[in-house]
Amino acid sequence: MPKSTKALLNEMQVEKLFVKRSICTICYQNLNDHNNNIKCIVNETRLHVDIYEIDMKLAFSQILDRLYPDIIQYKQEIASQSSIEDNDIPFNTLYQNMISQFTTEKNFVSLILHIDGVSLCKSSKLMLWLLSGAFVELPPHLRYRRSNMILLSIWIGYQEPIPKAWLSSCVDR
Repeated sequence: MPKSTKALLNEMQVEKLFVKRSICTICYQNLNDHNNNIKCIVNETRLHVDIYEIDMKLAFSQILDRLYPDIIQYKQEIASQSSIEDNDIPFNTLYQNMISQFTTEKNFVSLILHIDGVSLCKSSKLMLWLLSGAFVELPPHLRYRRSNMILLSIWIGYQEPIPKAWLSSCVDR
């Protein structure tokens, strides 16, 4: 078991796929800006969090290249309404309406987003929160396999995530 956050992230090879930014949870300033424009006066490290955001272009291209045949096959089943999974998300009216309104491309994919947190250390109350996604256009038996889900962002800090501070740059990309 890794002994520090840095060791844990190195073990998971996070540095290669993710960009790290540190922010103050009071003023939301990015503390990684080293151009002397940091106006944050909060020195309490418990009020600073580390956020790791994935290189979306790289991650999506890798996972979609691997899953492309399964996505295409399931999309054909969705279009023909021929799957035995007729109670799955893509076969329901709301999804069908969304697809007809918002997509003109056949290469459209959508994600179900999940946020979950875990305490890393009871004595210090350090927490890790994950934002991950599962592709709706995968059959249910493939959709929630860990290898088919995409980790979008990680929040590591002493308090629960502040959505605006955490997710705004992830969603904007």
